[in-house]
Amino acid sequence: MEFTKLHRRYFRDMFRDARQTAFKDAEGFQQILFALEKFGMFLSSKTLDLGKYERDIGKIVSESPLSRDIPEDWRALHFPFDVLYKLVREARNDALHQGAYARHLTNHAVQLSLLIEDALMSSAQQISDFMVHEVVTAKLWQPVSFARQQMLANSFSYLPIQTEEGWHLLSDSNLARYLRPDRKTRMAEKIENAIRDGLILEPAERCRAVEKANEVIKAFADRPLLVFAPSETDELLGIVTAFDLL
Repeated sequence: MEFTKLHRRYFRDMFRDARQTAFKDAEGFQQILFALEKFGMFLSSKTLDLGKYERDIGKIVSESPLSRDIPEDWRALHFPFDVLYKLVREARNDALHQGAYARHLTNHAVQLSLLIEDALMSSAQQISDFMVHEVVTAKLWQPVSFARQQMLANSFSYLPIQTEEGWHLLSDSNLARYLRPDRKTRMAEKIENAIRDGLILEPAERCRAVEKANEVIKAFADRPLLVFAPSETDELLGIVTAFDLL
């Protein structure tokens, strides 16, 4: 089966989401293992055990310098793919998945996920290949408390909000400054009223989905970029940060 650009993005997103779950739970390796098994099953077109998927996954992973070249020079800091895969596979088959043992497995699983993600994106060029597709936003009619909840629950530093003047970003620092004098009253306010009362929004930087990542990164500021459809519309397709381009 042909392994297309769409397949690469699909599995990249799957591993990225699984890795985020692991970050929130020091023992949260299961989602990465699930992604690994699903990835191997797709590549081999068979339902096998994890060990039997190594060859097919290894072919894709070889596209990343992190698979072997960099670990050869920096062995104390990077595991090569075959060693990392073996560590995860053997730990996966062990019955003891608690405490320090589980945390080691999670750490190795995260490293393996990062390696696979890098390989999957080795040929990506457009900014749409790197953006997060499902953008979490806040609406003007929602309370400030909801914006706060979304930012804390997702560890966001910025939250997009569309106003009559266009798209803006609410920063964690501006929200914290707004809430401090009277949290109880201000959290219950509608966002549109809070803006009139002094809640500061910053104009959002934007780009088009078809722009080249190498060009976009040159003008990157500290804030995330909102990614819009190729046509001259306000159809929001995604959001991208410097973190996503690493």
